[in-house]
Amino acid sequence: MKFKKFCAKCGKSFITEKNETYCTACKFAMSSQKKNNPAEISKQQAVLNYIRDRQMSSESRSVSAQEVMEKVGVTKEFINSMVRAEFFGNSFKNGEKYPHHCEKCGKIIFEGVYCENCLKELRAMLKKEGEEREIKKQLLIEMEAQRKNNNVILIVDENRYFAEKTRQIIQEKFQNYNILIANDVEHTINFSHGLKVKLILIDDAINLRFDGLKILNKIREDYVISDMPVIVTTNKFDEEKKSAAFKLDARDYIEKPFNAENLIERVSKILFSDVEFINPMHKILLIDDNADDAEIEKNILEENFHCTVFTVESGIEGLEILQNVENISLICISLQMSFMNGFRVLEFIRQNEFFKSIPAVFMINSENSDVIQRIKKSPAVGYVNKPEISAGYLNFLKKYLPKEKKL
Repeated sequence: MKFKKFCAKCGKSFITEKNETYCTACKFAMSSQKKNNPAEISKQQAVLNYIRDRQMSSESRSVSAQEVMEKVGVTKEFINSMVRAEFFGNSFKNGEKYPHHCEKCGKIIFEGVYCENCLKELRAMLKKEGEEREIKKQLLIEMEAQRKNNNVILIVDENRYFAEKTRQIIQEKFQNYNILIANDVEHTINFSHGLKVKLILIDDAINLRFDGLKILNKIREDYVISDMPVIVTTNKFDEEKKSAAFKLDARDYIEKPFNAENLIERVSKILFSDVEFINPMHKILLIDDNADDAEIEKNILEENFHCTVFTVESGIEGLEILQNVENISLICISLQMSFMNGFRVLEFIRQNEFFKSIPAVFMINSENSDVIQRIKKSPAVGYVNKPEISAGYLNFLKKYLPKEKKL
């Protein structure tokens, strides 16, 4: 087993298979001193100094035996004697260049700054850093989209070239949209939940790292974005994939490379054929005993749906609103309330036959798995995170508000 140690005499690191105190250079120097040969020691020190200076000034960190012979004025035999004394380590016998330690692990090498294994690790690290920079870039675009409150078209494609070409074509026509790129399930779902995604284009490729139809299936299983309009794109037309895409409610199936005009026409058809607005005559009942949260939630709902939002602090007050106000289309109930929790409030409201058909949504602070399972078994149609209701959850709520077609 090899160990990396520090020489007790010179302080430099060295690799050894034994429990040694001194590096081979210092051992040789001490051995030469015992022989009381000052001229020999002087030559050895000159060789050592030259190699050290040469390594410090050279990018390659390696020196040939011929260079040492010419610059220091020693013979080949003298260098060989230093090699035999293991002044440079046993590995020097395999080549003409002077060995030195890898800057990262200390292994003896003849060229460069790092050994092969460390180079592989560094390359992997640089690749990962590059991927992280790309993710940060996308997150900055996402944050800008949130700041501008713009609509988003999401392109999901593992091939960066095709994704970027698609983005350029769409962005030129739809300049008031943010065009984002994702390349896996997690980013697709996160973008769709957090932003006002109006359309997703998903490549149908299937390989070890990417499965476009699987991503589409995940979207359909996610109740928040299950009705998101999706166009499936393909590098090679496949009737089976096309059939599978339409079974998952894809709105279109387009073959690459795209004709720009055709792509814009088909994207426009989906974006603008189903344009609707929330009828302002309808109202939302918001039950939350946290006044600060309720104020934030009320502002978000009114700003996005242009409806009247009634806020109350308890189930009893909520029942009074339901009995006295017409056109309540949606009930939003905070799950964590001190006097009566959301489950009890919904149970209390559902006891009245007239209000059973009004969709109810729970508002929660954290997505605890046990709580989510209980919500799924309850009469509620789902849940949203509070108090800052994200764009994805707003899209979910919009499904339960009566709409009218724009003329």
